[in-house]
Formats: sequence, C-alpha cells, structure tokens
Amino acid sequence: MTVSNSDLLVSFDVESLFTSVPLKDACATLLKRLDSDRTLPDRTKLSPTEIHNLLGMYLNATSFRWRDTFYQQTEGAAKGSPLSLIVANLFMENFEETALQTATIRPKVWLRYVDDTFVVWQHGAEEINNFLQHINSQHPTIKFIMEMENQGAIPFLHTKITRAAQGYLSHQVYREHTHTDRYLNYRSYHHPPVIEIHQQDLG
Repeated sequence: MTVSNSDLLVSFDVESLFTSVPLKDACATLLKRLDSDRTLPDRTKLSPTEIHNLLGMYLNATSFRWRDTFYQQTEGAAKGSPLSLIVANLFMENFEETALQTATIRPKVWLRYVDDTFVVWQHGAEEINNFLQHINSQHPTIKFIMEMENQGAIPFLHTKITRAAQGYLSHQVYREHTHTDRYLNYRSYHHPPVIEIHQQDLG
C-alpha cells in the first residue's frame, strides 16, 4: 500500500463497543443474514426465526454480581460472552456498509477489526471532521473517537504504522507509554490464555 504526501493516516475507534451494541438491531441483522443463507438447512433444523429468538433470549439474560448485589445488564452485549464478539461484528459489518455507502465522500482505505478502524483519508483535514460527524450520526449508541497521525505515524492494533520512503507504509510493534516490559513468567502456574491477556493489557 502506498500513500501520497497529502493523504492522512487516521484511526477511528468505537467507544465501549460491547456495551453500546444495540441488541435489537444486531439480532435483526442476524435474522436477515440467516434468511438469505440457502445452506442453513444443511447445518441445522432450526429456522432463522428460532435461532433469532434463542439468541435474543441469551443476550437479554445477562446478570452479574457486584459485592452482595445482583444486577441485570439492560443494554449492550456482555463482555466475555462468546456470542458478544459475533453479534458485535455482524452489527458493525452492516453499520459500516451503510455508513460508507451514504457518505458524500469516502476514504481511500477503510480497514476495520471489530471496533478499531485504520483509514487513509485523501480529502483533507477539514473534510475528515465532517466524515466523523457522518459516521457518528448513523446510530444513537455507536460513537467513534478519532486519532490522526502524529509525525507520520499512528498506532493501530498494537502496531505502529509509519510513512516510509516513496509513499510506502512500514510497521513495528507498538507499546503504550504505560508499558513496563514486565511479564508473567511463562513457566508460572497461570493458564496460557491468562498470560496472553496479561501481556496484552501491559502492552
């Protein structure tokens, strides 16, 4: 991928995606996908409506305990649930398709991973703010924050993307300023996924 000197490297990030996902809209998106899937009967005897209803029951039955009190989560998807990532991704696929199709001007590159988006913008700094307003007007619960490149570099998904020679982009591992280079010993008694999560949090 090459970029020109006038292109801007930008990152958009959804604020608190999982707790902001509108479950009703997300389930409606899933139902539409299931209805159009001609191979679904080959994999399950459940109808699209039955799958939709089961998913709705599961997603709306999230409870948790804080100290001695139990609470029910009434908005968004539960963090840590295996279904939350799937539902969030399905909703965001539909969201970004609509947002990009209805935008008056579009980015040169739009790459998304769950709630993080890497963008190459070719229309100038003023128009990028208008584009941010546009995507933030698509749904009342989905709001993006924007980060622009600093000295020709921008962090994205634990990588630092930098402008290199002749318009090419290079990348390297990115560490937050709070990174301490301290890790759990791999031979400790922690389960491997715990070590990986711990290292991601430190990074």
